[in-house]
Amino acid sequence: MANSKAIAMIQEKLGIKNSEKADLKRGIFYEEMISEVMSVFLDPTQREIEEDLLAAQGMAFKEGITSFQTDDFITYPVPYERIIKAYEALEGTLKIRIQQQCHLNTLDKLDDFLEKGYAHKRYGRAVMGPSKLLVDGSLGGKTAAMHAPYVGTNERGLLNFTKETLMAYIERLNAHDMDLSWHAIGDRASAVILDALEAVPLRENHRHALIHAQLTGMAEIKRMEALNVGAMIQPVFLDDDIPILENLLGPKACDTYLFKTLMDKVPTALSTDAPIVPLSPLSNIYHAVTRKSLKHQDVPAHLPDQGLSIREALDGYTKMGAYFMRDAALGELKPGFKADFVAIENIDLERIESFLTARVTLTAVEGERVYRA
Repeated sequence: MANSKAIAMIQEKLGIKNSEKADLKRGIFYEEMISEVMSVFLDPTQREIEEDLLAAQGMAFKEGITSFQTDDFITYPVPYERIIKAYEALEGTLKIRIQQQCHLNTLDKLDDFLEKGYAHKRYGRAVMGPSKLLVDGSLGGKTAAMHAPYVGTNERGLLNFTKETLMAYIERLNAHDMDLSWHAIGDRASAVILDALEAVPLRENHRHALIHAQLTGMAEIKRMEALNVGAMIQPVFLDDDIPILENLLGPKACDTYLFKTLMDKVPTALSTDAPIVPLSPLSNIYHAVTRKSLKHQDVPAHLPDQGLSIREALDGYTKMGAYFMRDAALGELKPGFKADFVAIENIDLERIESFLTARVTLTAVEGERVYRA
C-alpha cells in the first residue's frame, strides 16, 4: 500500500495506470507488481546483497536449516546479474546450500539468462535454477486464481500468464534441462500450469513442482500424478488461513490443503515461505501433523485426515528436499552421504506438541559446525 507521495513517484518513474494489479485510487498494488513498485525506492548495492545473504544464512543455521530454495531475483528489484555477482563474490564464504529459484518474469529475461549460460551454474554451494514464476496471487488478497468465484463476488483471482506463454517457458527450460518451481496457490493456477505441461513433451527425469498448492484440488492432483509433477507445500499457512477458508471459498474449502494426498501421490517437500511466515521447520511440522492454527485455537483443525505423520513431515523436510535439490547424497544420515545434520533438545518424535518447545542446539554442514546455541 502506498500514500499519495509514493504513488506520484511510482507513476512518474514507471508510468503505471489503473489495472487489476494496481489500484491507484487506494494506493494498493498486487502480487508481481509489488517488486516493480519497490524498484522505485530500493536499489541495494552488490555489497549490501552479500551482507543480506550472510545474515540470512545465520538465521537459517539457527533454525537447523542447511539448504533451501530462494527467489532473490524477485526479492531485490535490481538487475538479476547483480544478485548472481553477489553469490560469485561469496563463493568461498557462503556455507549454506542454495538453489536459486530464478524469477525471470518475461521471456526476454529468460532468454538473456539462458544465452549467458547461467542455467545450472554453480558458485560454491549455490546453483542457479530452477525457474520461478508467480502464476497467480494469494488467498488473503483474493488474487489466487480459482475455478469458481470467491464467495459473494464474481472475482476468480488473477492469472499472470496464459497457457501459451507458459508453454513457451517450458520449451526453453526443456532445451536447457532446467526444472520449474512455479507459484500456484489457486486451483485454476495449478490447472493452467498442468495444461501447459501436457501440451509440451515432458523432459525425461524432470523434477517440476508447484509451490504452495494449498488450494489445488483432487482433480489437479490426479493430473500432477500422471505427469509426476511434485509439490513444495507450506503447512504453516494453515495458521492464518483456517478461519477464512470457508468464508472465501464456500464448499471448495473441503477440497483444499490436501497435503496427505499430495504426499501419497507425488514427490512432496515441506518449506515455510519465509519471510512471509516464520522460518522454523519445527512449528511448520506441527501444523503439518495437527492441521491446527496456533493463532486461532478456537477454530477446529482443517481436514484432520489430511494431516501428515511426524515421520512423513520429517521426510518432507529431508529426503524430499534433497530430491528437489537434485543431490543424491543429501537427505539422510548414512555412510557415503554428506554430513548435514542438526541437534535438537527437548524433542520427542512421538509427541508433536514437543516440536513447539524444542530448540536447535547445533547445526552442521558437511560435518562442519556452523551454529551452536
